[in-house]
Amino acid sequence: MRKIISTLLLVVYVIVGVVVAESNNYLTGLDSLESILSAILAVLLWPLVLLDVDLRIGEGSIDSPSDDKPSGGEGSGDKPSGDKPSGDKKN
Repeated sequence: MRKIISTLLLVVYVIVGVVVAESNNYLTGLDSLESILSAILAVLLWPLVLLDVDLRIGEGSIDSPSDDKPSGGEGSGDKPSGDKPSGDKKN
């Protein structure tokens, strides 16, 4: 009886892991070893995925600084907005 409960809990854990991994796009594009390993890690460590831990392995796992450029919107720091003085006033 105890073995049946343990097996059932393991099956439920893996099923939840597959659902969480799929909903976070770990199971799409399994065309490389890195993506397959990332999917396996996401299924087994699904509580970490729920806590927004990125378990992707390989080149695409960390955004390069060029990908994080601000869009030039409010608070981006690129240009001072029209309602704030710039400090470069010429009289």
